[in-house]
Amino acid sequence: MPAAPDQNNQQLDPHLICVDWGTTHMRAYLCAIQPDRLQLLATVNGPGIAQAKGDCARLLFTATQDWNRQYGKLPYLLSGMVGSTLGWQQVAYQACPAAVRELAEACLLFTENGHRIAIVPGVSVTNPLAQADVMRGEELQVLGWLQASAADPEQDALLCLPGTHTKWVLLQKGHIVSFVTGFSGELYALLKQHSILLGGNKNPALQQTGFDQSFAESFTEGVAQAQTDGSNLLIHQLFSVRSRQVQGLLAAEAAADYLSGLIIGSDVAAAIKSYGPHMRQGNPVAVIGSDDLCARYGLALQQFSCTSRGWRAQDVALAGYHTLYTALIERHSWS
Repeated sequence: MPAAPDQNNQQLDPHLICVDWGTTHMRAYLCAIQPDRLQLLATVNGPGIAQAKGDCARLLFTATQDWNRQYGKLPYLLSGMVGSTLGWQQVAYQACPAAVRELAEACLLFTENGHRIAIVPGVSVTNPLAQADVMRGEELQVLGWLQASAADPEQDALLCLPGTHTKWVLLQKGHIVSFVTGFSGELYALLKQHSILLGGNKNPALQQTGFDQSFAESFTEGVAQAQTDGSNLLIHQLFSVRSRQVQGLLAAEAAADYLSGLIIGSDVAAAIKSYGPHMRQGNPVAVIGSDDLCARYGLALQQFSCTSRGWRAQDVALAGYHTLYTALIERHSWS
């Protein structure tokens, strides 16, 4: 069910529903449009694209049906995997360099059940490893960070968006010019759930997902291993999660944090190979994500002598939707 609107926002009329729609989760935001921002009135969670089974419209309108009953035919601004080959309607990737103007022009606009719908394109690039790379959804957070941070668009900036597939994004003159994806979050989940590294541990602490400072020592030890040996040795380092426990060098309850440190440390080490000059030029790396992941990546970056600043993903995403909505109004008179 949708979250109840904050009492301080009840006098505002909703104008827009923004939806971050990924493979496994949907996050919808009921918003009032203010001159300089979107005012969040309520949120609702729903099933991801993988559960749509070709009927995205039904899934979307069911998840937000209470808002539709109360407020009528509001427009939807959708981002994420909803525009992929798995989603509602495929929207081609916008090649780098990409900024708000290019993304607004490439949005797919249509009407469904009386609602105006806009689906945001993803972004594609040949990354610093000379590999094809793509993102869907993170581009909204990048645009939002530019607005929320009031960053000088003439200054280069490096952003880290940790998650299932961590993105390291280079901005120049307000454009996404390069990025590279780390398989860090999904690798951690796979190894934690399905490998021998932690599979034999029954300690309840391994089920915790938050960043507990009492385990920071084990996490930073894992980062130190990645820092010392280099990111390209991760395939050989991983078994140390098991062997250290067997030899009594690593407590079972700290093994998950050591594994996290190895993977995140390797991710940071690899990013330095791609974007080192930008990570050490004096401007902090902007880390956008959950409190847990911002803390972990911030600690790892500190060990690599890189400064960082954490940003809440929801705040930055809403700023991104506002930026893109404004561009859609200006370029397509969409509302």
